[in-house]
Parts: sequence; C-alpha cells; structure tokens
Amino acid sequence: MKNLGHNVFTLLALLALSGCVSIKIDEQTAFEPPKREVGPATTVAELDARMISDRFKSGVDEGIWHLDPVANGGTQVSFRSDGPSGRAGNSLPPSAVYRNGFIGSGAARIAWTMYTKVGTDNKELGSDRPLIVHCAGNAGDRYQSGPDYAANLLTWADVLVFDYPGYGDTPGPASAASFEAASRALTEHVVGLSQNRKLVFWGHSLGGFVCSRLASTTPGTDGLVLETTAPNAAAVARAWTPSYARLLVRAKVAPSLASYDVVSDSSQIRAPILVLGATKDGVLPEALARQVADGLKLRNANVTYHEFPNAKHQSVPYQAGFKDVVANFFQTVESQP
Repeated sequence: MKNLGHNVFTLLALLALSGCVSIKIDEQTAFEPPKREVGPATTVAELDARMISDRFKSGVDEGIWHLDPVANGGTQVSFRSDGPSGRAGNSLPPSAVYRNGFIGSGAARIAWTMYTKVGTDNKELGSDRPLIVHCAGNAGDRYQSGPDYAANLLTWADVLVFDYPGYGDTPGPASAASFEAASRALTEHVVGLSQNRKLVFWGHSLGGFVCSRLASTTPGTDGLVLETTAPNAAAVARAWTPSYARLLVRAKVAPSLASYDVVSDSSQIRAPILVLGATKDGVLPEALARQVADGLKLRNANVTYHEFPNAKHQSVPYQAGFKDVVANFFQTVESQP
C-alpha cells in the first residue's frame, strides 16, 4: 500500500508537471437538470395539471392532502389531520395556496409557482407580507425543491420558486447565457411583485450564485440568504481537490462561470445577509460557506453566519434551531427602513 501510494503521488506529480492534471468546472458540472420524460408545459393549465400529478397526487390518494380550487387560478392544499402521517415534515404547512404561471412567452418563458399562507380564518394572508424568491440548487426545480422550501419558509413570507432554463417547465438550454437572459425578465417580474413588501432572495448551493447576482441587480432588495454555497467556481474546484494534490492539480473553470462571484455580487447590497453552513456537507464543504461569510465581512457587509453541526448539504431547513435563526433574520429585515 505504501509503494502504491508513492507511485500514485509520483504519477500525479509527473502529470501535473506536464499540465495534464486538472479539475474542470464547466456548465455540465454546474447545471444538472432533473430528467424530464416530457417537454416543458406550454400553458398554465398544463402547469396546474403537472403540479398535481407530479407532486401532490400521491399524497391526495393516501389521504394526506386535500386540494381545493380558489379564486384567481389558485389551488389550496390542506393537511388532513385525520389522515395518515409520515410525510408532513416534507410537505406544505396545514394550509397554503399555490398558483402557477409564466414570465414571458414562447421560447423565452420562465415557469414559476407562488405559495401564499392561509390564516386561521381560511383566507389567504395579505399581499403586504415579505416575499422570498428562492433559487434552487443544480438538481432542483419547482416540483422537487419548491414545495419543501415553501413548507419551511411560509411562516415568514410568501415564496416564489421558478425553473431555470432547461429545468422543469422552462425551455431552453441549461447554460450561463440562458440564465443571464432569463434573469432580466425575472428581475422585472419580481420588482412588480414586491411593491409594498420586503423582498428577500434565498439561494441554495448553485442558487447562491444565481440569487446573489439577482439580489445585486434588483432594486429594493431587503435581504439575502446564502445556504450551503461557495464564493465562486474556482473555490469549489480547490475544495474538490484532495489535500495532498492541491499543489499539483490545476483548476479549470469555464469562462462563462468565472464571472459569478458570490462575495463580490452579494457585497453590492446593503441589506442584511445570512450565510448558512452545514458541518457535514459532503457536496460543498462547510469551509466554502465560511469563506463566503468571511469575504463579506472583509467588505463590511451586514452579514451573519450560522453553521448547523448535524446538517448535510440539503438538510439545513430541518435542523434544530433553524426556525430561530430565520426568525431573527426576518426581524432584522423588518427593522430596516
């Protein structure tokens, strides 16, 4: 084993000297859309039908959820307290309304879903509540990650989720160029929705790159949450390189991704920023989240860092203390002029 390790090390050294060892961060690495069996929906009616069949039908069949149409094209989803339990932890709160729609049309359209909370009087709460725009990780879309984040965040705000180009029901290639084009229409839409309410962007993993850019370019941003993300693609490449080989291996980042810098973009906003790390993160090591927070502190950003010792890459919202951390953040956001 000792000789094998020595031989591998020697081989790596020789290859590095010849310029042959590298870790590539390209668009195929960054963007991994969930596999689609059919093409993206083209009408709101299709969006509504797919949301039921792909996300809620099994729960309805098992008696976990009850669905009712409401005004303005919405659907109210309610938990059946007398039904079987077991999946409530990954589902919406006792009662919420969701609506689906498109920003734009044709090949440039962006599919979205908005979740709003229902009060004890069985009516939707007012449109003056804060709005969270959630940016998913590289394998998330409106069906997979959207409802779960809505479940965990509706206590504090309405939640808007959307499909990146090439994901879910948004057409086009999953590429940085498509993201840039889509962000302009998305920004305009969000500005319209956020009138008379606080606006918070929440990015998880890849979504940290997307949401930090959106937050820095959207007028009236009131807060930003960066969950288990990284400063930039080069930092990810370094983190993925074994420690014994970091002097030998070169990181190659696609030029289209190199311009995304979470620290640089996030520091452009003066609003409160919350960075969330996961000690047991096996995808983006927790040191990357700490680098984001430290970089923002060096730029005098209004940043708070919290790390969850038992969390993995996707389990931060289910950790003990999560609600307290988020509640404190929203108190800070609400106190800002």
